[in-house]
Amino acid sequence: MRNVVVFAVAVLIGTFVLACNKKEGDGGAASAANKSYTVRGIVKGLPNKGLAQANIHHEAIPSFVGRSGEVDGMMSMSMSFGVGEGVSLADIAVGDKVEFSFEVAWSSKPPLTLTKISKLPADTEIEISGH
Repeated sequence: MRNVVVFAVAVLIGTFVLACNKKEGDGGAASAANKSYTVRGIVKGLPNKGLAQANIHHEAIPSFVGRSGEVDGMMSMSMSFGVGEGVSLADIAVGDKVEFSFEVAWSSKPPLTLTKISKLPADTEIEISGH
């Protein structure tokens, strides 16, 4: 069963990476509007000398709209997010449970940007897989 889950996650990540590499002219970024989401997760990495983005293992996002403009949903996974202007990570540490908002702008680099983040109580139940 674990191998099936690992395979499914690998396929989903591969699909996401391919989608992020599409060009605007191929029905990608131009066909999907920018979207915002608020979700909870566990911080896995923070920007530092070796990491340019925050890495957060987030809960599933059933309403996630992919590059095609269709609601694809997204399972729980670790993802990297750019840190938006005015977003402070000063009180956030690796291992913290957080609620965060991010914007998806397929034509931007990076396409996923944190717009808000706040620490949750340590005993908050977070529904994630494979962390």
